[in-house]
Amino acid sequence: MSPVLFVVLFPLVVPVALATGVALHEIAHAIMGRIFGIQIREIRFGRGRELFRKRLGKTTLWVGASIDCGIVYPYYTIHPSKAANFLFAAAGPLMDLSLFAFAIWLYASNVLPDSIAWIAVIMMVTQAGLILGNLTPRTNTTNDIHHMSHVLQADHREYLQYWEVYRQKLRSYWNGLGALPEPTRQSGRIAALLDIDTGEMLRGDLIASLESELELHPQTAEALLILDHLATRALYYWHPGLAAPLDRWTALAASLGPDIPTLRGTRGAALCLLERYDEAEALLEQADSSDAFNCFLNNLFLARVRHARRNPWQAHQNYEEALKLYGLAAKGNPHIPKLATFIASELGYPPPPALQA
Repeated sequence: MSPVLFVVLFPLVVPVALATGVALHEIAHAIMGRIFGIQIREIRFGRGRELFRKRLGKTTLWVGASIDCGIVYPYYTIHPSKAANFLFAAAGPLMDLSLFAFAIWLYASNVLPDSIAWIAVIMMVTQAGLILGNLTPRTNTTNDIHHMSHVLQADHREYLQYWEVYRQKLRSYWNGLGALPEPTRQSGRIAALLDIDTGEMLRGDLIASLESELELHPQTAEALLILDHLATRALYYWHPGLAAPLDRWTALAASLGPDIPTLRGTRGAALCLLERYDEAEALLEQADSSDAFNCFLNNLFLARVRHARRNPWQAHQNYEEALKLYGLAAKGNPHIPKLATFIASELGYPPPPALQA
């Protein structure tokens, strides 16, 4: 090959070889995960500006402008196996080592014509770079060797504790009839979606993902968990565009769990924001008030209802009751200050003292 042609082709072949190596590395993680029953939430190729995003079943495929790295995000597994998790983490480096060995064989066996044998050399160099990047311990970032080490050192009881907490969440929406609700294969996906921090709004893709899980008919307690999560986040980050879905979510939850007091409170708060004050007041008066958090929310929304119904004395009483509980309700919940400030501004009242500084 002429030197000129080599100079032209070299900068084109290197990015292709690197991108191919990264893609095969991440695909190996995903395939190994599926073999061992680990559901894949997202496969990301590259970084930087988004070029492509596609939902394939329950897995999102994402491609960035610079394909020099990647990552595979699994859903939580219900019955985790240390061996399965280790092989899932090790699958990418095993693919890198296999491709490196294949490149050496291509070069040493003279399978390729001399004019293009340099392609095998480039493949060796790029795969060596990926091997070093994924199997060299780092202090400022995580890579596959870090994940494998974490799996080996992980305490299996942490997984059991996680699913015990999730099981307790489900049981808070159990109507007392039939068998106690237990996590299922679908629960891994639902738990991961519920853990996503929505920031200042309910993202459309998160809503779509949770509603698609509802269409798969989860057990009633899990459906109520999803609906209550969506409705609660809509109350925290309320805007008129959420009116229709909030009405739909809370109405469905109320029909699935008519005897669950916490859902009455959520439905009552939703009806308050929808300006259906008579219905809202009746439900909020019957809502769960067994803890400071629910009692705070009930009084806060009752204050808004009674203010709108021109009953300022009762509205003020409810707001004062809410203020007494603010500290306990807001503890560990970053959403409460925003909600309290919003309701106070609508009533023309000062926000809780803790927010006035």
